[in-house]
Amino acid sequence: MPAGVIPLSKDAEKDKGREANADAIREHPWAVIGITPGGTYGMVKQK
Repeated sequence: MPAGVIPLSKDAEKDKGREANADAIREHPWAVIGITPGGTYGMVKQK
């Protein structure tokens, strides 16, 4: 991965207790995110 790139796996694939992707994204003052509509739905639903 290039410097500064943080790959995120689907929340449903993570072990219990790990930080949700929505929370990981909110930690930064700005972000460029590549996500599909289904991925967005899943992330919001998981949160």
